[in-house]
Amino acid sequence: MASVIIGAVFPDTVHRYVPSMPVVPCDSVSKEHVNETFLLLLCGPEMFENPRALRAVQAEGDKVRSRGVWDDESAEEPETVCRRAKAAGERIHIAEAMTIAGVKNAEMEEDKHVYKGRVVYRGDATKDEQGLPALFRELHSLPTNMQAINLTLFLGLCSGFLVQAADACQAFLQAPLRSPVSTYVVLPSELWLPQWRGRFRRVAVKLKRALYGHPEAPAEWQAYLENVLKTVLLAVAVEGFPSVFWLPTLCVLVTIYVDDILAAGKAEGLKSFWSQLREHIDLDEVTSVERFLGRYHLFSEDGTTVYMQMSAYAQQAIDLYLSLPGAGPLKSASTPYVAEGSLPLEDFEVRGALADSSAKILMKLLWLSRLCRPDLAHVISMLAVQSNTWSRNADKQVHRLLCYLQSTADYSLRGIVRDPLHSCWIDLYCDADLGGCIHTSKSTSGLWLQVSGPNGTQFPITWASRRQGAVSRSTTEAELVALADGLFTEALPVQDLLSKVCGQTIPIRIREDNESAIKVLKAGYSVKLRGLVRTQRLSIASISDHLKSHADEISLEYTSTKDQLGDLFTKVLSRLPFEELVAKLGLVRAPTPRS
Repeated sequence: MASVIIGAVFPDTVHRYVPSMPVVPCDSVSKEHVNETFLLLLCGPEMFENPRALRAVQAEGDKVRSRGVWDDESAEEPETVCRRAKAAGERIHIAEAMTIAGVKNAEMEEDKHVYKGRVVYRGDATKDEQGLPALFRELHSLPTNMQAINLTLFLGLCSGFLVQAADACQAFLQAPLRSPVSTYVVLPSELWLPQWRGRFRRVAVKLKRALYGHPEAPAEWQAYLENVLKTVLLAVAVEGFPSVFWLPTLCVLVTIYVDDILAAGKAEGLKSFWSQLREHIDLDEVTSVERFLGRYHLFSEDGTTVYMQMSAYAQQAIDLYLSLPGAGPLKSASTPYVAEGSLPLEDFEVRGALADSSAKILMKLLWLSRLCRPDLAHVISMLAVQSNTWSRNADKQVHRLLCYLQSTADYSLRGIVRDPLHSCWIDLYCDADLGGCIHTSKSTSGLWLQVSGPNGTQFPITWASRRQGAVSRSTTEAELVALADGLFTEALPVQDLLSKVCGQTIPIRIREDNESAIKVLKAGYSVKLRGLVRTQRLSIASISDHLKSHADEISLEYTSTKDQLGDLFTKVLSRLPFEELVAKLGLVRAPTPRS
């Protein structure tokens, strides 16, 4: 039913074939299979012929049944359920449950095989009482973002604080299904109770909890968990950050990514938090944050430094590229950029060999860049612009990017905290080029946001390389667009969160290397830039007024171009300036974590 679900059950494996989520009509499911799996999924006949596989599925079914996911007392023939609903004019939803069996460690000797099972709801094939496709409520679940995760890690490194994590056991199954429409699930024969055999041809039971695969399951789980946090633990949702909560009574910050719960606070507060939460939510063991969302965290012995790395994931991206038709052999490279002379204009008109696979490799690299490799952000942004018109030059660019990644696969992003929170400030580095995109002539905004302190604190929170929405007519115009985006989209929400935790305002220092942009903002007006309200939807006066009215909280400071960390996200750089900026961001080689 869902790659997300299977990935949660078997997080360390790549699957040969898994239908995808969100649920779509059966005839819309992709026919593409991914080969070379370490978890072998079994088809129906294979599962029934293998006693160990069948037992694994039945054991999983017993777990689901023990949580009261469906009501065995309501067992009926599906036809009877639909006939009664039509006679009463009642709306219902009904779909089959599907069992999935797989062999973990399938590539090893047979004695090391581990059989896994899962029961999922056929959300893609749900019908109503008339046999028509079911219509579900438009519910949405919003997991947290990387800014919040990085902020939680930062707080965990502050003096006197800790950061811990725990998983919710079978999270979706803990939430009641609150749908106004009665929902039924048709159970496969391997999940039948003994008394049903000989009595029914098919069995439908009423669904009481959000079984995996149900389109509303993620939203139901999020609503259930948030209700526990707000009503029992008196948590307050942090505005601007989905699934982030502040517990003022315990001084604990909680960040939630589906069933992964991350919390930072003092030891006593964390102990009380986990204890109270466990009374209402079934949790796994509370652990330190060695791995979260596939990113490893290596902490120094003194507890002031963390190295964030995804070396194994980087190698997966390299292997994926090398497996694609048209991929070339990789060599050592000191930057991810191809020399401009190697990209002739006529090659932009020739379809690239990797055109059909470009999205696959770019999405793989984008996740890596988003979590711990900011040095890849700009080149990925450049390639993303070409995804619909992939050319021979794009092949050259992605090849160079993978050459660089292979040379730096062990890079880690370092975060250092050596100051108390009340002594820290937020550094916002904003920069932009002028018409750097050769395909659109649009500028690229670059930003780097970190928490800094007087004693060497430097903790990265977020970074971005974004193509601007309209063509800028001057460097000053492009710089103002980048500054506004960084300030209002990234810096102010981070300031609100840290100030809430600290109990006092954490100041923002905007680092700008364009003196003309600084002068315009201080004046609040520019004759040459009067058209920005129409072309960029940007008001200079509003930005200027905001800076002046919050002068004690936000300062605009000039920074030389060589110290402008945002420069890395806006343009192609030669080797020396590129390496200098990479070092200043805190990208270093660190020990590989134990598997």
